[in-house]
Amino acid sequence: MTDFSVIERRRFVRVSTERHLKFKIISEKKDVIFEWVEALTKSLSLGGLMIEVNNLEENLKQFLTEKNVTLEIQLSLPGDKDIQLQGKPVFLNLLGKISWGTKTKTSNFIGVEFLGLSQEAEQALKAFMIKEYLKKYKSV
Repeated sequence: MTDFSVIERRRFVRVSTERHLKFKIISEKKDVIFEWVEALTKSLSLGGLMIEVNNLEENLKQFLTEKNVTLEIQLSLPGDKDIQLQGKPVFLNLLGKISWGTKTKTSNFIGVEFLGLSQEAEQALKAFMIKEYLKKYKSV
C-alpha cells in the first residue's frame, strides 16, 4: 500500500543539477554591493534555485542576509548559452563542511527565489529542465 501522507508543497518542479553560475549582489538603491561570485547550482526550478558557494567570505554572508538585496545571476547552460536571471536570497545555510583528506572546504547553500523571468529565460530553463529530467529518468 502506498503512503500519501507526505505531500509535495512546491509550486514548481525541481531538477537536481550542477551548472556553473556567477552572481552580483545589488542593493535596494541598485548599487553593486559585491561583484561576480562564482557558484554552482544544486537544484533548479522555474521559481528559483539553490546554489552552492565554497568558502563564502564573512562580509558577503552579511549582505546575503539583508532583506532588500537582489542577486543578478548569469547561469551557464549547455551549448554556450548563458541566461540572465534576477532573484532574492530567501535562505542561507552556513553549516556545511566537507573534508577530503587534508583539504576542507566550507559549503554554503543559498536559496534564491526568482523575481520574474523573461520569456527567453523561461523557455531556456524549461528546455534545459526537460532534458535533465529525461536524462535522469530515461533508464528507469
